[in-house]
Amino acid sequence: MATAPAAQSVAVERAATSKVTVNLPAELVEFVKERADGRGVSFTQELRDLLVVQRYLLQEVVDQKGELLAKLPGRDVRQIVLPQAL
Repeated sequence: MATAPAAQSVAVERAATSKVTVNLPAELVEFVKERADGRGVSFTQELRDLLVVQRYLLQEVVDQKGELLAKLPGRDVRQIVLPQAL
């Protein structure tokens, strides 16, 4: 029986992972736990997802000297300034 392409990509992704140990401030750990619980995913998956967003912001906004704008309901558009040396 052939493995579906999606299953193959998951297997490749898992094979390419590395286990790491980090020390994080308690407030950051609580933030990640709350987001994970709210989304119904594991702490590890939420942390992965947050790092993917951070990588995107660095590669697509900071490295390209772009700008990030946010528009929240009932508020004006605001520019979010990300440090250049992250």
